[in-house]
Amino acid sequence: MNINTKTQRIDSLLYYKMKPVLEIRIDYPFFYGKLSKRSEKIINAYYIAKAKKMNTYARTQLYTQAVNDYRYASANGFEFNLYSFYNVFETTFLTPQIISLYMDKSEYTGGAHPNTIRNSQTWDALSAKRLQLRDFFLPSFHYREFFIKYITKIAMSPENKENYFDDAPTLIRKNFHEKNFYLTPEGFVIYYQLYTIAPYYIGIPTFTIPYHEITAGGLK
Repeated sequence: MNINTKTQRIDSLLYYKMKPVLEIRIDYPFFYGKLSKRSEKIINAYYIAKAKKMNTYARTQLYTQAVNDYRYASANGFEFNLYSFYNVFETTFLTPQIISLYMDKSEYTGGAHPNTIRNSQTWDALSAKRLQLRDFFLPSFHYREFFIKYITKIAMSPENKENYFDDAPTLIRKNFHEKNFYLTPEGFVIYYQLYTIAPYYIGIPTFTIPYHEITAGGLK
């Protein structure tokens, strides 16, 4: 039996004076199966707490903002657009040794489009320890520089260059954050948040660095 995951959901529609003003949908993972009781407890507790924190934020701060916007729109004869708070996740790597996933949190507050922020976690399934990017490489391997150069080469290729800002090489380096990674069966995926290196219509830029491309002696 392998490690399995199922989706847990918090789903709400909040009203103000009989008018729906905020929709909340928070999906988060629950892991079970070939996982020690300790690891199962720690990892699942992390996502339960994360979901509760998002729900509290949406039901307090975002709801207050939605109500104020609705009241202003009503008083001035404007159309009110329903606010929303969504969180979705995708498990990208799942073995008895490693769990890796990302979560996309999106808020819509009446503008042209929602604002989405991605975050990710990679776990040692045996110890329930959060793994950092540096944990996968030997101390002598300059993985950060390797990734930045690899990503820049992909982004600046003739077939991709027009999709990124003119100063993309500088932005790729400036906005490279070691926490912004997850694993897939093919390789490491490094991602950038919206607007950081490319226009909104590109979405969240992601770059897969295949494991076999890592310089010999780099991986642990």
